[in-house]
Amino acid sequence: MRWFATAVIAFCIGGVVLAQQNVGIGTNTPHPSALLHLESTTKGLLIPRMTQAQRDAISSPATGLVIYQTDNNPGFYYYTGTTWVPLLSNVSGSGLFWALGGNMITNPATQWLGTQNAQPLIIRTDGVERVWITATGQVGIGAAPSLSARLETQTLAPSGAVEAVFGKGSSGVSIMSGWPTIGFNAYYDYATTQWRSLVAGWTGNISVDQTSGVMRFELSLSAATAANQPVVHQLRMAITPTGRVGIGTLAPAQALHVEGSAYVANQLGVGVTSPTHTLQVSGTSALFSSASDFRLYVSRNTTAHTGTLIFQTAFSGRAELGLISGTEDFSIRVSPDGTNWTQAVTIDRTSGNVGLGTTTPTHRLHISATTDPLRIQGLQSDPTLNELLVVTSTGVVRTRSASSLVSGNAWSLTGNSGTNPTTNFLGTTDNQPLVIRTYNVERMRVTAGGQVGIGVTAPSERLEVAGNIGLRAGAAAFVGTVDNNRLELRVDNQASLILNPPGNAAPAWSIQRDAGGDQRGRYAVDLQALRTLASQVASGDYSVIGGGTYNTASGAYSTVGGGLGNVASGSLSTVGGGQSNTASNYGTVGGGRGNTASGSYSAVSGGEMNTASGQYSTVGGGFWNTAAGDYSAIAG
Repeated sequence: MRWFATAVIAFCIGGVVLAQQNVGIGTNTPHPSALLHLESTTKGLLIPRMTQAQRDAISSPATGLVIYQTDNNPGFYYYTGTTWVPLLSNVSGSGLFWALGGNMITNPATQWLGTQNAQPLIIRTDGVERVWITATGQVGIGAAPSLSARLETQTLAPSGAVEAVFGKGSSGVSIMSGWPTIGFNAYYDYATTQWRSLVAGWTGNISVDQTSGVMRFELSLSAATAANQPVVHQLRMAITPTGRVGIGTLAPAQALHVEGSAYVANQLGVGVTSPTHTLQVSGTSALFSSASDFRLYVSRNTTAHTGTLIFQTAFSGRAELGLISGTEDFSIRVSPDGTNWTQAVTIDRTSGNVGLGTTTPTHRLHISATTDPLRIQGLQSDPTLNELLVVTSTGVVRTRSASSLVSGNAWSLTGNSGTNPTTNFLGTTDNQPLVIRTYNVERMRVTAGGQVGIGVTAPSERLEVAGNIGLRAGAAAFVGTVDNNRLELRVDNQASLILNPPGNAAPAWSIQRDAGGDQRGRYAVDLQALRTLASQVASGDYSVIGGGTYNTASGAYSTVGGGLGNVASGSLSTVGGGQSNTASNYGTVGGGRGNTASGSYSAVSGGEMNTASGQYSTVGGGFWNTAAGDYSAIAG
């Protein structure tokens, strides 16, 4: 009871206030919710202090009993009901905070580090924010995350430093920014501007060139023997922004560009997704080139093997060239179906002789065939050459001068001498025409019947010419007959002008339009086109019909200028033209229609149905006038 009396005295002396169930020390108004309310600005609360041994000697301590332990990790301890634990402890159920030495977690669903509202969790070192975990779960290292990535880092100084290293203890991977790079068992030391190994072993990196956009793949030349050892990376492959891949080059010129040699163990397809051959190419063309010498090698192991190139249609062989099994000579074979092959060309490896149709050529070019072994087209002519190709009885081709070959057997281009026209001639000996060409175009043909066509392939006349005929001579030249036959000029194979031969009897020396009608008079000219009677011709000697139709000039020296149905029947009579006019007895009708000049030396100038029947009578014109008296005249 002594300690109780002491407390009562202390309360009284120290200004202790008792109010119902509340005790206030240093205050007159203890808080209603507090059993003991202490207030002071100069003093504190001193909990019982003891050693760990003294603490453990407390008999039956109450759960929640608090003491201050002065040794063995000093601090406030409280009794959990089973054991003593520090007031700030990681023992299950013993603390509310994370201890510097770590906590014992038994239920991660209720014991965790973080926030309970829409605010990020921030971790600092040296008072500087280092890690952010946003309310939505993004993690930022070096800066608050601004992207939607689950993890985002920001480069530390220097610019472009290593962002992260994964698995460093066992050949890890490093990630760098600035010049985006992934290092394999390596990181870039920006301080010394060189690559270093994470641990001993091979190293490499993949980066994207921020100037050219090229993705670079680099590997070390040798394996590092220790961690942090400087290593040299060499370019092995590059991919351009346009998708071109370069192996051993930063500037590939095509979709795939390999600098150096390449090896394919199985099948390689170019334009083929599933190649079935060692090299299979599908496309419009393939180009092999070199700035210097270039060779394409096809090698076989032994003579028993084949080393050839085969050309196919729809994957069926059509041509093959190279070294065929069983021979060392170069061969070219062809096939219609990819199964049956024919040896077309053989080149002897020792002599260089070429065989066509034979595998054992004995000459530089040896052609063998059962029929027609050789055909040459497109040969050019050269008139200055005098050598011909001839063939021996064994088929060997040699040259011989043309003059020695054709002498006495053919016509020479420079002419022949000592010929006999009875036996030497130019032409055919069978029922075939002789054709003459220039510039390989037919120009003249002489038929088996003797017809000659110039520009005509089927002449029916002795001479037929398709085109103009021109005479050009320094002296007098003629076109005509050399015997006593008339000369006809035809149009559309019809006589258009006839010149009768000379003589003393009609129709000597006359000219007529056609062959129809009665015989023409001597020296007569008849140029009219049509007649209804055979007598409608120029039958008088020296008579003339200038044209028209159905006209008659029967008097000697009579003339009809033209018109229709006019008659000049008297000697020296004349009808100038018109229709159905008649002139006799030296009479003259100038024209008109139905006029008659029947009197000696009478004349009708024109008009219609006028008659001048008296000697020297004249009708000037008009209609139905008659001058019957001698020397009579009617003006019109």
